[in-house]
Amino acid sequence: MSDRRNTCFNRWHCDGGERRINLQSGFTLIESLIVWSVFSVILFITAISMQHQFEEYDNQAFFAKLEGDLLYAQQYAIVNQTTVSVYLLPDEHEYIFSNGRNIFLRQKYSEDYFITSGTMPLHFKFLNTGKINRFGYLQIKSSLKQYKFVFQIGRGRFYVEAY
Repeated sequence: MSDRRNTCFNRWHCDGGERRINLQSGFTLIESLIVWSVFSVILFITAISMQHQFEEYDNQAFFAKLEGDLLYAQQYAIVNQTTVSVYLLPDEHEYIFSNGRNIFLRQKYSEDYFITSGTMPLHFKFLNTGKINRFGYLQIKSSLKQYKFVFQIGRGRFYVEAY
């Protein structure tokens, strides 16, 4: 009697009439669902933590753009020896820079930001020397915090502070 088994472990070559056994193994549906559940939880937690970082980055980008545009208006006033009017329009979510004859910059901003007057009105001017005609602060509210956009007396310097 031969000691041969009735199975073939090599899937491609079998001798004669030997039976072929499927040695392919895989994951069951439950195992796959468990892996996908763990992956989904990790992905969800990552997305939640990234949301706060995205909002913080959005705040930084908004203030960098606003500061850059205000510096541009101030430099425009100095270089062209003209007065530049700044109009903040919170209902339209935009601000406009005008040199009296025409509008040279119109910029829209996100509806997530609300600009209101603090001790300073929503209209002010940069004089031809670069100085500002008013001083005080504007209040800016975002989804994360409230900010003061402070314009200092004198040379027209400004900065942002959270409160």
